[in-house]
Amino acid sequence: RHPAPTGSFMLQQSMAGMEESFVILPKLLQSVHASMYHTNTTTQIQTEQAIMQIVSKQSQVEQPVCQDCVSRILQELEHQYKDAIQQRDQYLQSLADLEAREFDLTEDAVFAQELEQLELEEAELMTELDGLAAEQAELQSDMEAVRLQTEAVEEDEYKYWSEFNKHKLEYHQFVDDRDALINRIEQVQTKLQELQRCDIFHECFPIQLAGPQSPFGTICGFRLGTTSLIKVPWHEINAAWGQAALLLYMLAKQCSFEFRDYWIVPKGSYSYMVRKSDSYQCELHTQGNRFSLVANRRYDKGMQFFLANLREMCTWWGSKNLSLIHI
Repeated sequence: RHPAPTGSFMLQQSMAGMEESFVILPKLLQSVHASMYHTNTTTQIQTEQAIMQIVSKQSQVEQPVCQDCVSRILQELEHQYKDAIQQRDQYLQSLADLEAREFDLTEDAVFAQELEQLELEEAELMTELDGLAAEQAELQSDMEAVRLQTEAVEEDEYKYWSEFNKHKLEYHQFVDDRDALINRIEQVQTKLQELQRCDIFHECFPIQLAGPQSPFGTICGFRLGTTSLIKVPWHEINAAWGQAALLLYMLAKQCSFEFRDYWIVPKGSYSYMVRKSDSYQCELHTQGNRFSLVANRRYDKGMQFFLANLREMCTWWGSKNLSLIHI
């Protein structure tokens, strides 16, 4: 072994290298100045810069170097040197420990037996690993099946709640419609009861008998008659006869009663009677012309036919014991 170089020796070598680099510089400059004595100043400066770059490459230090830079470089080199010495000591210590250790050599038979045992254990572990891998694959398959089943259950649950909310809305709508219908039925029943208690013929054909205030009976407000003292217009009397004819016609139709001898043809103020045997018409209206004997006689016949129908229906009515409430 060669003795390890000391720190001072390495530092001296580094300084020697630095000195050599500084020694080369003047020689090169002298040779360059000698060969380029007659060049101009600009060319001289460019040449010096080129020489500095060449020197920097050769010495691996940027040239020219000032004193502070040299000091810093020396400190870095010294630090690197100390690190290298410390690393070398560690390697030497490790080498000494290895040389001092005693190794027990295993016999070939024992080593082969241990190797065989380890191979068996390795085979068992590989078999167990294969089983675990198969179990893992089975578990992953089960997990995938469970995941798919979970997604299906979640989808069914979503559909269920959607249908539930839909049916709930429909149920509330049905309840609202039912309540509205019940209220409507109650209102209609109340109205029906009111109408059932109401006499429709009395409402449509109000009749007022003759009394102290009025010597005439009225139907729907129309006076049915006249006197020498109270002159009632014939158009009012004709309207009263039209309402009376319509009332008797509606009563017969409501009771499904058919008159035997005469038909009633209600036409307002121009109503008339018709005899069934020969279709003879007799008016229930007149203009009050006392000189028209034919018209006055038909008017009288019409009142007789009307009274005959009224008497016939009253007789039938009495035989059935009916009243307007039964109609």
